[in-house]
Amino acid sequence: MAHEPLELAFAFFEASQREGTSSAEIAGCLEQARTTALLSIAESLAVIAAATVDEPAH
Repeated sequence: MAHEPLELAFAFFEASQREGTSSAEIAGCLEQARTTALLSIAESLAVIAAATVDEPAH
């Protein structure tokens, strides 16, 4: 993954604080942060699911 969700959240915040930043730029940063966060969550869930499947039955 190119960026970590936290890094993108900070980039979004910084962009929103800059004078002259257009709404489209801010929305783009937010969408990128959201997408990256969702991919990170999906990746984590996949790891958990794989670990659950690999676990022997008791």
